[in-house]
Amino acid sequence: MSSFIAAVRFLTVVPIGGSRADNPRAVATSPAFFPIVGLAIGLALGVLDLGLAQVLPGNVGAAIVVAAMIAVTGALHLDGLADAADGLFGGKTAERRRAIMKDPAVGVFGASAVGAVLLIKWTAISELDSWERFAALAVAPMLGRTAALLLVRAFPYTNATGLGSLYERPGIALMWLPFVFTIAVSSLVFGAWAAVILIPVAIVAFAFGKFAASRLGGRLSGDIYGASSELGEVVSLIIVVALVEGGAGVSALWS
Repeated sequence: MSSFIAAVRFLTVVPIGGSRADNPRAVATSPAFFPIVGLAIGLALGVLDLGLAQVLPGNVGAAIVVAAMIAVTGALHLDGLADAADGLFGGKTAERRRAIMKDPAVGVFGASAVGAVLLIKWTAISELDSWERFAALAVAPMLGRTAALLLVRAFPYTNATGLGSLYERPGIALMWLPFVFTIAVSSLVFGAWAAVILIPVAIVAFAFGKFAASRLGGRLSGDIYGASSELGEVVSLIIVVALVEGGAGVSALWS
């Protein structure tokens, strides 16, 4: 339970008991709960959207849901996306790129990346209706956190004393469990179409990790992990929209 609480406290602004700073072991094993926390966030967003749909046009509701996405996470992953974009595209050496990513100021690359991601999210959500929209909102945050978890497992962390270094402890050796959870939930919601969503999310996340590692001297940072979460959400939403437009989508599960 302490690991789950640490995951909730790290990924959201929900004020629940416990402290990740006082329990390093809980932090070390908390990534196993990232997909579960992501699913909880998604379900809450889906319920919010269903309520908004009763009184507001779909595009207005989508804007509020995107704002809620930012609020519930304290803009944690968007901050990582902004820093990652500035660093990866704004420096000439790995050392300089890492220094830029540590700078709290947001540059043109970071602002552009955040703006593009928010616009894509709003547009994708606005294109969906009813239970297909609910399903996309419920699953996207889970897939985003799973994408970040994939990078945590696949690439080393830059700072040996940073928070992300705790995730490399032996306590998370069995990280296959959260991946199984993600696959199971996605399959339950989307049926056979889950593979069409999961595979591109994994490919994009891994490709982004490889690119970032090549630009940062082979090692990643917490900003990259956060950026991968945003990318995972965006890719999953885009694919769901494409499936719906192509006549597939969650409706195939019950047909």
